[in-house]
Amino acid sequence: MSRFTSPKILKVEIEMMKNIYWIFLILLIPLCYQCKQKPNKANSTENGNDANRKNAQHTAAEVFIDSTQIRKYLQTYRERQELTKGIQEFYKSRGNKVAWTSTNGPIPHVELFINRLQHADADGLRPKDYRIDELRKMYNAVKNGGSEQEIAEMDLLLTTEFSRYAAQLNSGITRHEKEETGWLVKIPPTRYDSLLNVVLADGSKDPFVKVEPDHPEYARLKSILHSYKSFAAKGGWPTLTGIKKLKIGDTSDQVLKLRERLTMTGEFRVGGANFYNPKVFDKYLDIAVKEFQTSHGLDPDGIVAGKTLEALNKPVSERIKQMNVNLERWRLMPKKFSGKYFLVNVPEFKLHVYDADKESFSMRVVVGKEFNATPVFNDRIEYIVFSPYWNVPKSIAIEEILPALEKNPAFLSKMNMEVVKGWDPKKVTIVSAHQVPWYNIKNDDFDYWIRQKPGKDNPLGLVKFIFPNNHNVYLHDTPFDQLFNKVRRDYSHGCIRVSDPMRVAQFLLKDKPEWTEERIKKAMNAGKEEYVNVPKVPVYILYFTTWVDDDGKLHVRDDIYGLDKTLAARLGV
Repeated sequence: MSRFTSPKILKVEIEMMKNIYWIFLILLIPLCYQCKQKPNKANSTENGNDANRKNAQHTAAEVFIDSTQIRKYLQTYRERQELTKGIQEFYKSRGNKVAWTSTNGPIPHVELFINRLQHADADGLRPKDYRIDELRKMYNAVKNGGSEQEIAEMDLLLTTEFSRYAAQLNSGITRHEKEETGWLVKIPPTRYDSLLNVVLADGSKDPFVKVEPDHPEYARLKSILHSYKSFAAKGGWPTLTGIKKLKIGDTSDQVLKLRERLTMTGEFRVGGANFYNPKVFDKYLDIAVKEFQTSHGLDPDGIVAGKTLEALNKPVSERIKQMNVNLERWRLMPKKFSGKYFLVNVPEFKLHVYDADKESFSMRVVVGKEFNATPVFNDRIEYIVFSPYWNVPKSIAIEEILPALEKNPAFLSKMNMEVVKGWDPKKVTIVSAHQVPWYNIKNDDFDYWIRQKPGKDNPLGLVKFIFPNNHNVYLHDTPFDQLFNKVRRDYSHGCIRVSDPMRVAQFLLKDKPEWTEERIKKAMNAGKEEYVNVPKVPVYILYFTTWVDDDGKLHVRDDIYGLDKTLAARLGV
């Protein structure tokens, strides 16, 4: 390009620039005028909508709900008797200001909560119990600049639905049906208004996890439930058909199905198997079968037959139902265990003893027969009775002792028994059996008792551990130790027989150094009843038919009293 431009060309260029200037000025004037105008709601840009929404949201944060409106709303609330007081307290503590909005509009908790309700079945709850569609509609309206009335209505609905959800998730769907479901564990009430304040102050990704029962067993079972729902979505596991028994060394198409079945639930680990023919029942499959049997409370003999075959063929849908039932039981438990406590799981036939929140030891127990079921409840161990008398329950006296006494007048002396009068075991009077008006035994004021004297043949053994209760149930020793070798151990009249009473006594007396092992043994064999008070220790007699251990392994037990069936019907699962 030349360093200089000719005058003629320069003149043309100047004229062109003048024209461009006037065109630009004409276009600029209306644009500037438009910028001074307020954006119209109907034709505003996306940025304009954002600005409007911010203004509406700022207003929403300052919305107050009249107390009369709250009362009127709660009159139509279907669970008002239990939860409305907490809801009123919640708003009163806030000066009746809305809780679920801020200067930026509906807080993130709203969307998180609605999603929680939509997936309530992950906790064994029923999404249909909640007003999800109505919440979603209100949320969208408020998010897009709703009126103060819409903001207030959304807030009330969110708070009431949270209260219902928290009550079910934190305290159980069947919390008012304990007599009907046989679950008599007492728990302190939960303040759902306080719980809502805790949740709304939590800025984590899932603040509503704080509503769940604070037990690791609950979280583990919930996780396994998710896995089993995945199995169900894929059609479940294969069923073993056309066989009565499979054992190591057998060859069958059903062995292939057995491998697949146990691979799905983790007992058979493909990487550890070095088999030449998948249809052959080899040693690796034998190990897997025994692991399955152990986790299901069956005799681990490695033979697929009878109860084992039945358990393997139980549909995944039944296991899901069983997990939902047991999740509900965790919701019906105290929110936390702490310190020392005893936990008897009746279907497991086992006592677990905890100290400083960790399991100290466990032992086998014998529990009640189906028609003399051990009740599900909680209490506190208060004292030990060494060399105890056995006070024969009235039902046993009527059904067993009196018929035997009628046949053999010497039956009582033969069994080392005696008849006493009076209610206080420390102030009774020994009387002759012939002086007792047995025909009145069913009367409430009948104050004669049959008891067996202390000794090695006493059904209570050498010691009993008392937590006073209306069920007349306690832990005790037994002379029938052979029953502890059985896999299924429901043989008692309702009380709980422990396999190692010495260890239980030592645990309860460890804060009393004068009670050495030698002194405990002496008291157990003294032949004279002795009462010893101990620091009170909580005891929970529970009924869990499925749980997940610390290693993530699912355990399953038989529903020996039919309580799973009863609770499942109440839950509608």
